[in-house]
Amino acid sequence: SPQRTTMIGSMMVNIFSQVKTTFKSTEHPHYVFTPKDLTKWIVSLMRYELTSDPEVVQKALLYESQRIFGDRLVSTDDKQRFDNILMEEARAGSKKDDSVFASQSLAVHTKDSIGIPLVNIPSVDYESTLKKTVNRYEFEVANFKLPLLKEIQAFAAKVDRVLTTPGGSLLLAGRSGMGRKDVVQLIANMHAMPIFSPKITPTYQQKQFDNDIKTAIQTAITNSEHVVFIIEEYQLSQSSFLQSINCLLSSGEVPKLFTQQELDGMATQLREQSSEESFDGDLHDYFAYRTRCLLHIVIIMNTDKSDFAFQLLTNPALYKECTV
Repeated sequence: SPQRTTMIGSMMVNIFSQVKTTFKSTEHPHYVFTPKDLTKWIVSLMRYELTSDPEVVQKALLYESQRIFGDRLVSTDDKQRFDNILMEEARAGSKKDDSVFASQSLAVHTKDSIGIPLVNIPSVDYESTLKKTVNRYEFEVANFKLPLLKEIQAFAAKVDRVLTTPGGSLLLAGRSGMGRKDVVQLIANMHAMPIFSPKITPTYQQKQFDNDIKTAIQTAITNSEHVVFIIEEYQLSQSSFLQSINCLLSSGEVPKLFTQQELDGMATQLREQSSEESFDGDLHDYFAYRTRCLLHIVIIMNTDKSDFAFQLLTNPALYKECTV
């Protein structure tokens, strides 16, 4: 009803306003909350199968708010303050909910503009889906080292939500040895997404890094498929690597990455796709747009490192364009 819609709208605005005034970038550089987050929150609800049942709507609303705002918070104190905001504004009690939101379709279509639908699944069913996924992963790829604890299942659902969104990228900041890469690889494999990652050697320089990024982009563009590029802390051996990632996240391109000859090789295909989609812009714009849609960047960083905050400050797209 229009009345209920108005009520939900004002609740979302109130939650956003409180988050913005409670958590400041002076505490942590990535505590930057802008109207873009509010828009993202509204648009993301289109992925959920919302029924006329107010409880289902509330559940989806709160789940998205936890992902967009809550996951960005660092300390237990801050997370508690955020929960208090939700309780106050949405009257969200601490009732135990034994279900998760996750995608059920495996292939991620390149035409999906908002992402694969997310369905509310009982935790026990999601666990059995993950077990099957692990079995297939172990058969096709490698041994999966992590036990499927509740925390791992919840994290897998979070990764699933991001990788099944066009251009959904992740900044996974935490302590090392938490199995983040394993879960990302598992979910990417579940959705048949090719995975790329720099193979660091003693002579690995910017040129090799550029080639690794190029291979990932060319695969995505020429095959019209979603690909995942994983970069871990130890692979960031030069600060320029992170600057390239920052450029890619903010604009979909790295200046002078491709030669004219390489771009010409992809031009015919891009031209056809661009006209199919009635894209408003030139071929260069379409290439950047397509890269941003199909390339999923996952940055795994260690919060214990002394230069972590500095790296975020100098590469703001890491927290502005990624789900943290």
